[in-house]
Parts: sequence; structure tokens; C-alpha cells
Amino acid sequence: MKSRKIEQIYCQKLKFNDDTELLLEKNSIVVFTGANNSGKSKVLKEIERCMYGSNRAGIILKDYEVKHTRYTNNTFGFCEYIVTNKETYKYTNEDEQKRLNAWEECDLDGEHLRDVINRLSTERRLTSSDAMSRSHDIGNHPIYKLHEDEPLCQKISDYFNDAFDVDLVLNPGEMNTIPLHVGKGPDKTKYTMDMRTEYCNEVKKLPKLQEQGDGMRSFAGVLLNSFTSNYSVNLIDEPEAFLHPPQARILGRMLVENNPEDRQLFISTHSEDFLQGILDAKYENLTIIRISRENDINRMNLLENEKIKGLWKNPIMRYTNILSGLFHEKVVVCESDYDCLFYHALINAIYEKQKKITPDILFVHCGGKGRMKDIISAL
Repeated sequence: MKSRKIEQIYCQKLKFNDDTELLLEKNSIVVFTGANNSGKSKVLKEIERCMYGSNRAGIILKDYEVKHTRYTNNTFGFCEYIVTNKETYKYTNEDEQKRLNAWEECDLDGEHLRDVINRLSTERRLTSSDAMSRSHDIGNHPIYKLHEDEPLCQKISDYFNDAFDVDLVLNPGEMNTIPLHVGKGPDKTKYTMDMRTEYCNEVKKLPKLQEQGDGMRSFAGVLLNSFTSNYSVNLIDEPEAFLHPPQARILGRMLVENNPEDRQLFISTHSEDFLQGILDAKYENLTIIRISRENDINRMNLLENEKIKGLWKNPIMRYTNILSGLFHEKVVVCESDYDCLFYHALINAIYEKQKKITPDILFVHCGGKGRMKDIISAL
């Protein structure tokens, strides 16, 4: 007998190779930052693999607990189980025989899990907003969901307008595809049902989204996959790719403000602006992790929600480039901006004379010695 779709899956615990443990809730948002080659993208791939029930420990991920709830076809109703990298623990609230019967119908199946786990790569972001072919299975396609949900379509268009100052308009009038267009959308209140053809003709005059630059396409792809899906777990690698700083900040805020209560979100980012957008949203279950690699060990430096709130109240954290320190190997705190310029120029001159590459160092100023302790504490 084939079991029904898994209703829920989420990480309960992640343990990394430096023995740091992270306990998670169903609506946790975890943001990985760090310098190049620290392991940000790698850890997303390993989390995805553990969600699919791999019984092998990863390079960065040492151990994990993933909880599944799956409904079965018998009168028992459902079966819950926890998967780790060592073995699978099965449990229910009924007697042993019912537990075993339920478990037999709940074989772990990657095809089922594809409906609840989503890793949004750069390639998928760029293509998922392309015109939807009517000849394919369209039930789960993001554009089809916009077609069926006018308020959601308008909401995504409004966010797109915030970022690019143009509307995102769905065109239901083409025969073979349903494309998205960008520009000033027609005023829908001026068109009655019998004027559908006239409305569609006006939309056709607008440029198609799939013919625009990577920034627009990537931004729309993230919105479509995040706002129209029922995934329990979303993993997004560098969502700020192709975006200018203001758009990256808007995207960070949008993703966090609209994260459902039953969805986990794992993100890796290189962008201070995207991170600022996340912090602006004031989410209640947010963890930021800076990864620093030391040989074969990935050090996980956790900044959890309460500490984030305290730091974000400090204007010097919000309105300077100090957050950029998360993406550099080292940070040098100076008293003034002139000190930053002097020391930065000096170290560049030394390494250029030696024909070596300048170290990955960020020089930041704190506007006076009195503030230096606050900046150092925050970092």
C-alpha cells in the first residue's frame, strides 16, 4: 500500500564538526555568513542531504535530527519518526504492533520528500520565472498558482515594484504559455469580464520577464518559489546574486516577514545589504552563524535572536559598514575614517612591494575611542 504525502518535516538539531549544536523550531530561520571558502554553500547541501535521510555524516555536519510526520493508509492515522546520521528512531503513541504496521506503510521515499524540501539554486531562480507551458503538469507551477490566486499575484507584483519600480504582470491570454511581463500594468478596474481580450492585448505590449536581466529574473524566482510553495524546508544559496544593494535589502526583509509559522528557512549569503534587510524584519526566531574555517574544522559562531535585537538597537551597527566584517577573515577597528585609509593604504603598499596578495582585512572606524569597546564587543 502506498502511503500518502508527508505532512511535515523539519530539522530538530544540527551538530557541526566543531561540536557546536543548534536546536531548531518549525519556523526557524538560519543565516550562514563568512569569508570565501568558509563552507556556507557546502553546509546547505549537507542539510539538504540529511533531510533526505542520508545516514552518512557530512564534512561540516557531524550529526542531525530530522523529524518526519507522515499520514498512513490504515486506521492508525499517522506515523512519526526521527532520522539521524546513525539510525532511524520510530515512535508513536500506540502499542508496538500498530507502530510497526504504520511504519511499514511509511517507507522513506525521496520522491515524497521532493514535495516538502526545496533547495533554490542560482540556476533554478533564473528559470523558474520563465513562461509556463500549458502542455506540462501545471498544478504545482508557481505561475499557475499566481493565475489562480489574484491577491497573491498582486502581493508579489507590489514587492517587485518596491525593488524595481515596475509591476510584475501575469498574461493569461497566450495560447501555449502563461508568461510574466514587467512594466506599468493596465488598470484592471477599467476592464470588465467581456473585455478580457483587450486587457490581455495591453499586457502583451509590455516586455516579458524572461527577456530581462538576471537581477529581475532572480528576484522574481525567489519570490515565486517562496510565496507560492508549500515546502516545509527552503534552502537558498546567495539569494542576493545579481541584485544591487537596495534590492538585496528589500529581498531579505520580504523573505523574513513572509516566512510561514511552519516553515524552516536556511540561507547562505555574501551580502551585508541582504543581511540588513533580514535584521530590519525583526523576526522572532532568527539565528545568524558566521563560519570561520580553520584547516578541516568549520568554526560556527552563533548570534541568536536576543543578542541580535540588542546589537541592532545600536545606530553604529545599523548605519555603518561594520556588518561587512562578517564576510572578511579579519576586521581592524580604527578610531576614525582617516585612520582606516592610512592603515589600509599602508598594508596594501607593503604587500604590493613584496608582490603578494593583500590579506582579507576590513578596516572600520567607530567615530571615536569611546565607541570602540561597543564595536569590538559586537564583533
